[in-house]
Amino acid sequence: MFSFLASRSRVKYNTSLVTVNGTIWPGFGILLLWLHVYSLNIKQTEAKMRHLNLECGTNSFYGEFNDCPVQDTKGALACMVNSEIGAVLAVMRRNVRWGIRYVADDDQLEHSLIHSLKELRKQIFSWQHKWHNIDPAIYLQPFLDVIQSDETGAPITGVALSSVHKILTIDVLDVYTVNVAEAMHLIVDAVTTCRFEVIDPASEEVVLMKILQVLLACMKSKASVKLSNQHVCNIVNTCFRVVHQASLKGELLQMIAHNTMHELVRCIFSHLPDMDKNEDTLANGSSIVGREVDALDKDNAFGRKHLESRNSGVESNGQPSIADTPSNLMVGSRSNPIAYDEDVPLFALGLINSAIELGGPSFSQHPALLSLIQGELFRNLMQFGLSMSPLILSTVCSIVLNLYHHLRTELKVQFEAFFFCVLLRIAQGTHGSSYQLQEVTMEALVDLCRQQTFIAETYANFDCDITCSNPFEDLANLLS
Repeated sequence: MFSFLASRSRVKYNTSLVTVNGTIWPGFGILLLWLHVYSLNIKQTEAKMRHLNLECGTNSFYGEFNDCPVQDTKGALACMVNSEIGAVLAVMRRNVRWGIRYVADDDQLEHSLIHSLKELRKQIFSWQHKWHNIDPAIYLQPFLDVIQSDETGAPITGVALSSVHKILTIDVLDVYTVNVAEAMHLIVDAVTTCRFEVIDPASEEVVLMKILQVLLACMKSKASVKLSNQHVCNIVNTCFRVVHQASLKGELLQMIAHNTMHELVRCIFSHLPDMDKNEDTLANGSSIVGREVDALDKDNAFGRKHLESRNSGVESNGQPSIADTPSNLMVGSRSNPIAYDEDVPLFALGLINSAIELGGPSFSQHPALLSLIQGELFRNLMQFGLSMSPLILSTVCSIVLNLYHHLRTELKVQFEAFFFCVLLRIAQGTHGSSYQLQEVTMEALVDLCRQQTFIAETYANFDCDITCSNPFEDLANLLS
């Protein structure tokens, strides 16, 4: 067996041959010679490092580093911003449009976007210990100008969006930062009015994906509490429109857009318990999300009107209230199920289900939201409950189960109507239902029966009420 241990083998080095224990091995000479020299260098280096005294006071290279000074993280922030400036400038220099312009007397004139980035680079390293006292607009504005410029192509806009996303995700901005509210508003305004020149479809999809990333990062940021109601509505509007734009693009962008919307809904509804009860604003809301979901069945002019190439700006159409966004989400399921395949209703119903899971009993604290659930939402749930799709019916039943768990005391009439018009009708086969639909319905009824209070409350609230029907009796006959 061949071995590299020289102590057990007599090795003769040659550039083309090597002899080991009398056996000639061609082609290994250079390799063994290099390994031998490398091992000697390692031993010499280790011997030198043992005698190396560090300035920190340690006695050897292997000593403790606990006493060594560690660079302040604020200096690291300056390095990070500097690297992002360099990345944007590098991409811009690929295009001759952004080169230096020469004017009279051989004077050099830089484009304003490049000049602002270079000026920022001159300042950032002087802020190492006072980043929270620096107005974020100073180091954000050059990137936001690139995002809003209709002269930049998709690759440049994409890099600038990535830079803003990085600044948001490393928590440079928090509630204690100077003028953080204005900075967050600037970011949302710039991203929702993003403009860029389309070079190819792939680069356009990348920019749309990064728009979603930045908007979601705004909502997840520690400074998100400083966002105004109007800006939250703008974020939801823009994300919904990107979802629609994605329907004309690749499958990957569609999945990213849908997942981003789900995350956005979770962020918003997780704050529902802390929202103020602004009844006037809620009652006068303008159905932002409802209109956007309804618009999914219209022509493909959406992309040309809202997020198209150079004119990708998106304007808000809704009442400036954060509470308006969750209220209008409930309207998203009102579309005609016959006009769609499964994807659009499932997307809207999935958002509603996520909202109810997180909002929970807090809906009862907002009468306008509760009224929307009691009225329009349940009407649409009953409409979709009669769909021929088992998947849609299963999602509807999941929503009803969540509503029963959180709001059963507020939805007595609605549960009675859904029980008789959807569940009982499908389970008894009077609707011409398929076996799969009947199976889904029976599973939903069993899930309801497994709730500790369902049987007793159904009998007490309905069968014992002379003004109501007898769902307990009908359920017992069905299951027997």
